[in-house]
Amino acid sequence: MISKPMFSIIVCTYNRCDILRACLDSLAKQTIPADRYEVIVVDNNSTDSTGIVATDYAQRYSHFKAITEPKQGLSNARNRGWKEAVSDWVAYIDDDARASPQYGERLLYIIEHYPFECFGGVYTPWYKYGKPRWFRDEYASNRAVQDHTGILSKGFVSGGNFVIRKALLEEFGGFQPSLGMRPGKIAYGEETLLQMQLRDAGYTIGFDPRLTIEHLVGSEKLSPWWFVKSSYARNRDYTRCMNASSSRSMFQTIKSIIHDLFYYAVKATSQLSSNKYYWQNWIIEVFSPPASHIGSLIGTIQHRIKIDL
Repeated sequence: MISKPMFSIIVCTYNRCDILRACLDSLAKQTIPADRYEVIVVDNNSTDSTGIVATDYAQRYSHFKAITEPKQGLSNARNRGWKEAVSDWVAYIDDDARASPQYGERLLYIIEHYPFECFGGVYTPWYKYGKPRWFRDEYASNRAVQDHTGILSKGFVSGGNFVIRKALLEEFGGFQPSLGMRPGKIAYGEETLLQMQLRDAGYTIGFDPRLTIEHLVGSEKLSPWWFVKSSYARNRDYTRCMNASSSRSMFQTIKSIIHDLFYYAVKATSQLSSNKYYWQNWIIEVFSPPASHIGSLIGTIQHRIKIDL
């Protein structure tokens, strides 16, 4: 009798034929036996040869599976992935990430030794396109979240290194399709909302700093303005997840924006004399806080009038 794998690793991908092989190679070269896990590659209706790459790996490795989800949007692809999974646990890893060789071994250890219903790990930067002098590792890592394996009492684990019982995805209906990345749009929040629901229901969320992946620092992220846009999008979607609980008025929001612009401009400008501080750091530190306030305001509006701007 053939037993089912202990966990399913789901890779949702869209138009990433140029980078997907690095991700799948890392998952094929794990230190645990192939029959302990399966890899499901969900092609989210790509227009390049991503689907061909996924099919190639499914033909080469018996524990790999390639499927297509025609409805675009990361949440739709993630939902299709867990519905296809045969394991009791599902793990999500981004298509532009590389898992450490011990990733699966460590994942299995956490499942067997800790009482988590959901948990995540660390992502560190992968500088495929080079590292500018101004770019800091902390811009592309969550290593500072927690330095020990245990319950994550506050904050949320990243959706790019995310593990959960399949039964909980069934119970809560998976990921909210109105949230999350879509082609041409920076968006977040689907895994955040799910973790909020888990905590409210009394489930345990954990974090393991030894469960590691390397996450690509894409060429678009080598501009400081990407971080400003990301701050806006994160707080917009976080506010939507919170059901627009903010009661701040437009006037209060504008005051906060003006305050932060002056406060962080003064604080950041004083550091420009340092030879380790660059104008790109200045832009990130000055404009990201106001962008966050604007994002929260837009998230409130989106929630109240039920539209997706």
